[in-house]
Amino acid sequence: MASEPKLSKGSLMSTRRERYNRDWILLQYNEAPDTYITLTGYLNFSPKSNWITFTQVENELGERISGHINLPKKKVHQLFPNIQHHNHTPFILKGKPSFYTSKGTKRGAILIESIVLKEE
Repeated sequence: MASEPKLSKGSLMSTRRERYNRDWILLQYNEAPDTYITLTGYLNFSPKSNWITFTQVENELGERISGHINLPKKKVHQLFPNIQHHNHTPFILKGKPSFYTSKGTKRGAILIESIVLKEE
């Protein structure tokens, strides 16, 4: 049975389990599922995968919330054509918090609506 995250808002994602399950996103979903969240992550493009991976994922406060997040390649290409030309570059991901269940564990996800290059 999937357990709910027990973190307070603004809590630092310090444990491996919290980052793996993306508890910060689950908390945002539980508190306000229709609000937007903004994440930052580095593109890790693999041409043979149906997924686009962003690594070193941080929330708006700069807190590391996950080691990676995968998004469907088709959806990413709709929002940012030719993204593969920007491998290992930071991006800003905006969308609504969501979740899925994998092997009985609830994990945070994002319903992506916007992907833009992060200006440094």
